[in-house]
Amino acid sequence: MKPLAFPPGEDETSPLKKWLSYVWPLTHHVQSDLSGTLEVSWVNGRKVLDSRNANYSYGSLQTILTYGLAHLDFSAEAPVLLLGLGGGSILRPLREAFRCTGPITAVEVDPVVIDLAHREFQVGDVPDLTIVQADAVAYVTQCTQRFGLVIVDVFVDDQVPPVFYALTFWERLASLLRPGGSVLFNAGLHRRHALRLEALIEGMHPRIQLQRHERVNGTNTLLLGKSVAPTE
Repeated sequence: MKPLAFPPGEDETSPLKKWLSYVWPLTHHVQSDLSGTLEVSWVNGRKVLDSRNANYSYGSLQTILTYGLAHLDFSAEAPVLLLGLGGGSILRPLREAFRCTGPITAVEVDPVVIDLAHREFQVGDVPDLTIVQADAVAYVTQCTQRFGLVIVDVFVDDQVPPVFYALTFWERLASLLRPGGSVLFNAGLHRRHALRLEALIEGMHPRIQLQRHERVNGTNTLLLGKSVAPTE
């Protein structure tokens, strides 16, 4: 079914627009030099953000990340680092469902995505949120703050860039976790990365104890982990 076009910037709370979206998807396209063609759509009463081949926010991705958080034990008061903002669909579940009260830092490289997160999904309403426009790897390399929870959800369309499977990235990421801190890695949809993930799990043991969850929501692989405090 081809979606109907709707102009950007219209009132997203329009009852008519929500009602129509149950009958026929409503969408508009936004071009990004970094992310390609992005789609903001009303589908079944909800606004979602998609790339050409994947959901970026508020659809299946929100379900996948919420599943991961529900299987982690983390401090609700600790600072949170989110690598990959998208439309910000995990921000309100963090605040509301998981009752996180600590500051959230969200890192997003694409200024078009940041603009959409503000304009279409009102992430500016989320309390104690700082959005940083930066490359996630560069940010992790330079960051000196420590976090109780790190969420790694970095995609270009439906691909996780290879650097996020690398031990060098994870060794630096481990230094940003507080003792006992938790990490959630959305490791993608493709089983061809299975060997990389096994090497990552083995390479980070025992510094971070990582467990793999396959076909979450029928599609994605997650790595869920906890930082182990060094012994004296």
